[in-house]
Amino acid sequence: MNFQKGYVKKIFVGIIILLLFILIVMTSGMNREASTIESKAGGVVVPVQGFFKNISQSLSDTLHTIGSISYIKKENEELRKKIAFLEEENRITKEVISKSEFLHKEYDLLKNSDMEYVKADVVGKNPGNWFNYFTINEGKSSGIKLNDMVVLPVQFDDKLVIDGLVGRIIEVGDNWSKIIGIIDYGSSISFKVLRTQDHGILSGSLEENINGYMFDSTADIVIGDKLMTSGIGGVFKEGIYIGEITNITKSDDQLIKNIEIESNVDFKKINQILVITE
Repeated sequence: MNFQKGYVKKIFVGIIILLLFILIVMTSGMNREASTIESKAGGVVVPVQGFFKNISQSLSDTLHTIGSISYIKKENEELRKKIAFLEEENRITKEVISKSEFLHKEYDLLKNSDMEYVKADVVGKNPGNWFNYFTINEGKSSGIKLNDMVVLPVQFDDKLVIDGLVGRIIEVGDNWSKIIGIIDYGSSISFKVLRTQDHGILSGSLEENINGYMFDSTADIVIGDKLMTSGIGGVFKEGIYIGEITNITKSDDQLIKNIEIESNVDFKKINQILVITE
């Protein structure tokens, strides 16, 4: 009986060992087959993985580029704001310097002049770049009247500051006045050449130039001669500086000597003026 039990036990163990052996063999075969499948599938999977990896990298690069563009735009906007600030600061600085120069010249003029002046600010002008017609903030209440001369302090030479002719009052209210500049084609001025005392007539033009002619076509004038108001006609007081000759020509019949002059007044930038009320 015991022999039979031992025999059965051995058979049972043998069967188990056999089953384990078969299982190992089968498992080994499956592993080999799986390796073959994986090997074949790898040829497809790896390129696909590479494709998606490339897409991922491109997306990452694109996002980085977009981020860089956004940063550059922000930086450009900040630079534009800084430039605008500096331009405004530069404009204010120029305005301060301009006013400072005006005040220095005004001081020198008033110190050496015996005439009476009313100082006024420009508050309006006709359209365009030139100050041929403009309005000031002083009028009758300050003693201003029609045809009063309008001047600015100008540098005559290295040491002397004198009145530079701007124009005259053509309309006046209680606290405002309108001015016509000598560059306007409706303006006319009698003048004399400081060096020779020869006389002539000047007028403005549509091009905002100042042109004129000499009464004497044989007058001995040269480029650089300085012109002053002559007082003839009674509109402009005698002895106010107008400008200097920059060009001389003769008419075709040689009977008229024409001139062009340049004023020391900047007719593109007038902020304050002086009105002679004497």
